[in-house]
Amino acid sequence: MKTLISLKQKLIYLIIGVVLLSITACELSGEPTTSSSGSEDNTLGVATPVAEPPAGPVASGTVVKLSTVTKNADIYYTTDNSTPTTSSTKYTGPITITAPVTIKAIGARTGVNNSNVLIAAYTIGVQSIKITTLPAKTSYLIGESFNSTGMVVSLIGIDGTSTPVTGYTISGFSSAAPGGIKTVTVIYQGMSASFDVMVYASTPVAKIEMIWIPAGSFQMGSPSTELGRYAFETPHQVTLSKGFYMGKYEVTQKQWVDVMGSNISSSQSGPAAGEIQNQRPVENLSWYNALVFCNKLSISEGLSPVYSISGSTNPANWPSMPAAPNTDATWDAVVMIDGANGYRLPTDAQWEYACRAGTTTAFNDGITDNWALVPSDTTLGWFSTNSGSKTHQVGLKAPNKWGLYDMHGNVSEWCWDRWSTPSTSPATDPTGPTTGNGRIQRGGSFNETAQTARSAARFNSGQNSVGSSLGLRLLRSE
Repeated sequence: MKTLISLKQKLIYLIIGVVLLSITACELSGEPTTSSSGSEDNTLGVATPVAEPPAGPVASGTVVKLSTVTKNADIYYTTDNSTPTTSSTKYTGPITITAPVTIKAIGARTGVNNSNVLIAAYTIGVQSIKITTLPAKTSYLIGESFNSTGMVVSLIGIDGTSTPVTGYTISGFSSAAPGGIKTVTVIYQGMSASFDVMVYASTPVAKIEMIWIPAGSFQMGSPSTELGRYAFETPHQVTLSKGFYMGKYEVTQKQWVDVMGSNISSSQSGPAAGEIQNQRPVENLSWYNALVFCNKLSISEGLSPVYSISGSTNPANWPSMPAAPNTDATWDAVVMIDGANGYRLPTDAQWEYACRAGTTTAFNDGITDNWALVPSDTTLGWFSTNSGSKTHQVGLKAPNKWGLYDMHGNVSEWCWDRWSTPSTSPATDPTGPTTGNGRIQRGGSFNETAQTARSAARFNSGQNSVGSSLGLRLLRSE
């Protein structure tokens, strides 16, 4: 009899254990339990929804998915910071984030307590991706493979910050005959950016390395307290609404010869010890010469030329260039073609913005304010105090914070703008006056003191003037 009772007790304990395990499993899974009558025990409730991706900074256009582990439960949400109820918007598909927003959501199922409230706050921390540095190789021969060496892809924050990334994919490149312009697309986390490369049937001209310069605002000109400043360095706020690509180096003599066929420079021999002659900057060119070079280079790379004279962007159709230093009304009437993606000269404002690279000191190292104290062994640039009265191979001095070399000294660089003294009023994307003689040059040179090479220093030369210290640096639009 005792044995029978013992077996019955064991059977009861076993049944109770199975029930308890079932209840525990349901609790862990977020499923409601049921009573012996079959009605749901609503003391447990629906599992709290989760959001993917999780809350935080995301790119504009990111899609957020909501889910709950509780089967057959619906999700209701709000985006106006109110507490969600079953009368709120029912979740039926991904939510697209285009502005900062807080998503609040609950899970609900008939006969069961609603879940706790999910609170997921999203900010637009990433605006886009940019190719902030083009790859070292942007020209190819038919049959060559794409080479991304040197390319830097960055996430651009809504505040303009730039963060390099890896793990992107590349598409669109083909070096099959007959060649031509190929648009290469970089894709990262659903965002994309593109740039053009050229596929040639024969060896292309020397490559122009470019650095991405982000859009932004800065104080152009120099403060009244800056030593050695000139009266025409009027301080004023400038906004550049679009980023651009700036030449990493001044245009070299080799690059000039590759495009133009002959060397225009006055310094064609006698480089400093250990330096390469054809890597010295081209000089002795006028502003008119610079226009021709820009358009010829653009045409050679299959890009749309920027400058138009007498209705043509082909320099072969332009009138004869007057002998220096004479000017010509037809050449002076040159216009820029909107939307053209070829090479051009920077504007006065673009040049100073790129030179400063976020600094406010007289020189772009962020430290030096007194030009007279620049030592002869400075890494800032080549001036009359350290150049040995000659130009030097580009890229031997320290770059600025954005990776641009020789922004101070070596050769002075032509800009697009006609000469003027700026006003104190804020300006957006200024391009200078539409009338007047002379064009702006920037950066100082090897045969001048560091005073003329300060970030704010700007000078005027006749548009057909030439000289052993006049060179150029190129720009391409976004």
